[in-house]
Amino acid sequence: TTPRPPAGAMSAYSLAATVAALVGGAAALKLLLSRFKKKPFQGPPPTTLVVYGGAQLPPDPDCSPACIKLMAFLRLAKVDYKYVPYGEHQGAGIPKGKIPYAWGEALGVAGAVGDSQLIIEALQARGAGKGLDDWLTPEQAATGTALRVMLEESVYWGILAVRWLGEGFWPITVPLVLGSVPAPIRPLLAASIRRRVRASLHLQGFGRHTDAERTRLTLAQLQAASTLLGDNKYLFGDRPCSVDASLYAFVAAAVQGGWSHPILDGVRTGMPNLVAYRDRMAKELFPELQK
Repeated sequence: TTPRPPAGAMSAYSLAATVAALVGGAAALKLLLSRFKKKPFQGPPPTTLVVYGGAQLPPDPDCSPACIKLMAFLRLAKVDYKYVPYGEHQGAGIPKGKIPYAWGEALGVAGAVGDSQLIIEALQARGAGKGLDDWLTPEQAATGTALRVMLEESVYWGILAVRWLGEGFWPITVPLVLGSVPAPIRPLLAASIRRRVRASLHLQGFGRHTDAERTRLTLAQLQAASTLLGDNKYLFGDRPCSVDASLYAFVAAAVQGGWSHPILDGVRTGMPNLVAYRDRMAKELFPELQK
């Protein structure tokens, strides 16, 4: 009997089966289906939080800004965790169909929690990082929320388009994100994901813009973040807050790796305070990843 995948994995299960059938590989089909035989998150949650991410990209802890954000918060809040890259977990049991997701006692629930912000809020509800934000004024807290949402709900789409629709897709994005996928299947899976990303961008609205329009809009928002940061060590001065995790994550995503695009080049060459901020945060929070 064909094993049934865990909740949330059906779309990936169906795609895997379709791709394997297309290439005519019974062995490949067996390999892909084996990813879903094990039902994760059974039994009591582990005492150490487990973070399921994308792919590590030093000097940053991941290539996904959402994953970077979560792990940066965990370091700021001094919460111990174990990182599992996509090559190991391969989306088994993934809630909400996206990374990161996490599992552990610190979340206060039996199963895994998806979405970086929901994970952070679950941790905060149980006291994690309590001192990070309690010193902020109401105006600073409101500004931080607005900045975070701008980065996560607008800048994100600009960076996503660069990575998944741009010239760096095949030489950089595919080997980094899908390097663990068997080589015969990788191009088909990559093309399928690219179509889904393109469709998501179109439905969201950002994909309806030209590349030049996306570039102008995204750079304007990153420039706003640069202006807010100014010459501060952290977003609001000499103390970090939880929103520093988001700011660091999206600046890192704009300068890391070998992707080249006017959005990324505009940050690298035109916003030196953001670049210096990313370098400081990476060294402070993830010293083990620095050369």
